Amino acid sequence: CATPPRSSVSLAATLALLAACAPASSQAASESSLPPAATGPPEIAFVGASVTAGFRLADHDDMFSNMRARAEQVLGRELSDEEYERRTDSVAPGDVLAAVSGRSVESFGDTMLFASPERIARRVLEKGLETGADTVVGVDLMFWFGYGRVDDGGDEREERLALQRLGFDLLDELASGAPDVSFVLGDYPDLSRALPAMITPDMIPDAKTRKELNRRLAVWADERPNVSVFPISRSLDAVTRGTVRLGDGSGGRAIDLESAFQLAMVHPTRLGTAYLVRDLAKFLRGLEEPPVEIPRARDAAFLEAAGVRR
Repeated sequence: CATPPRSSVSLAATLALLAACAPASSQAASESSLPPAATGPPEIAFVGASVTAGFRLADHDDMFSNMRARAEQVLGRELSDEEYERRTDSVAPGDVLAAVSGRSVESFGDTMLFASPERIARRVLEKGLETGADTVVGVDLMFWFGYGRVDDGGDEREERLALQRLGFDLLDELASGAPDVSFVLGDYPDLSRALPAMITPDMIPDAKTRKELNRRLAVWADERPNVSVFPISRSLDAVTRGTVRLGDGSGGRAIDLESAFQLAMVHPTRLGTAYLVRDLAKFLRGLEEPPVEIPRARDAAFLEAAGVRR
């Protein structure tokens, strides 16, 4: 069965393709708990890097051909074919939120944002704003304005903070032309466990610098009434502690680092994306003035929308 595109994709077409690919027995066994697909102009625009794009390692076998062997070396065990398939697969968070909420969503994610953060972030932001959406969500938009390679000869901490300021300046410039748009930005999670085949150690800020990046992001957002910070780092910390579960009973899923992340320990799996979007929906509902109404949904709906296998 063909794989649907991961960004700027028609939700109705995606769900139709997923339904066509599902075994007939599973379709007959239960009815979907998801609302009807939205029609009309976008209410929410997702903009950002590879997480926003629904990055799948399975789509990049040519680039990461030895990822399975590297992951097995780190894990100290062999991967079954089922686990390998599950941990090289994902889905765009915008598609999951659209399916669960019934809201109209468009996604503009670029897996190459790390190569030129200013230029590519400007492009995806402009595309998101051009949709006329009331809310722009950048779960990983700021990531490469902090992570990434910086000048070897300078002060690494100051270089990363300067990179972050470039992101702030870009957002201020583009947001000035969209005063009625609400922006929701993810903070800086701890990805120090990333395999070097994906993110090398010199691209990762140390814990002290990452804490300062998050502090400055919070201060900057507090000074702007139309900007909120979604604490992805807090959601990841809960996974690290092993305190996360989605759903109840036999259909529920306990989530740990291995089930939440693809093999390179950078991008979420389908289960990790379901958890990310569940927390994002809860965050949006909890804002003092929610920029968009997100109806409550059971955890099972997030699992279904993300295509998590039972």
